[in-house]
Amino acid sequence: MTTVIERQYRLRTLFDGQSLIARMHAKYPLLGCEPLVENATMKLHKKYWWSIAVVVVIGWAFSHSRLVALACAASKSTSHFVPDGRESRVLYEPGSEPLARVVSVALPQAVRTIEEQQYRPFSAPVRVYVCATLDSFEAYCPGARSAAGCVINKRLFLSPKLEATPERVPRIVTHELSHLHLQQRVGAIQLHLAAPPWFQEGLAVCVSEGGGAESVSEDDARRSIAAGAHFVPEKSGSLFFQQEAPAYRLSHHMFYRQSAMFVDYLRTRDERQFQALLAGIDSGQTVGNSCASAYGCNLDDIWREFLAGVTTKEADAETQLAPR
Repeated sequence: MTTVIERQYRLRTLFDGQSLIARMHAKYPLLGCEPLVENATMKLHKKYWWSIAVVVVIGWAFSHSRLVALACAASKSTSHFVPDGRESRVLYEPGSEPLARVVSVALPQAVRTIEEQQYRPFSAPVRVYVCATLDSFEAYCPGARSAAGCVINKRLFLSPKLEATPERVPRIVTHELSHLHLQQRVGAIQLHLAAPPWFQEGLAVCVSEGGGAESVSEDDARRSIAAGAHFVPEKSGSLFFQQEAPAYRLSHHMFYRQSAMFVDYLRTRDERQFQALLAGIDSGQTVGNSCASAYGCNLDDIWREFLAGVTTKEADAETQLAPR
């Protein structure tokens, strides 16, 4: 009899914890099984905290290794890059001259576009580094081997993969310049704390007319949003736990396109207020706080407006396509 009850105690303790002690003691006051239940509960708590500790250690190790890689990349010398003869702001590794020439043609207009659409000049000289190999690009942009470009420590690097799609160069250069512009003005660390990925990428895609999201159209993104497959705008960023495309089970291009549509909605809703939003971020405010100051309402409220508009537009499009 006691053995059966003891087994029940052990099993139920896994689900009920400390509250089981009082109930069972009241029901079986003479069994004296409190120590047994307490031991089981303590073991369960130890396993729980050990599990938490393991997760924290693994997370710390991953973050630490990534931080080390980023720190090494941020300080890696670029002294071997050669200034392009046509555009001194473009520097290239030997072997990447053809791509550097295309970048040099695109750069002046891209700089003008960013300064006009982000409402402020660059706060430091612009430098664009064109890498000759994917290994070199990844050495400067850890973990970004599949990307077309990256900005790290206020330095802009372009991947040699762009040689295969030169028509993308103007859009990608403009996209990456958007990131560089914000990093110069806000600072890399403060920017990541203030502006989550959806805002940074959405702004970059928006001002570059789709750069970085070419494989997903606005129609594709609208259908996805109307079906409930979309990101949710955070009000601030993070150094270690950034909510990017995988967090929402979206492809990168889908995440970028949806983000750009929402940023464009913020801009077209009231451009004067949008300028104030960017000014607030420029001064170090989070997107959420800056939005509240600029628009006089919560970011969540504007997001719900946006969702309602997208859903209505998609419903109208489906009605028009339906057979009659």
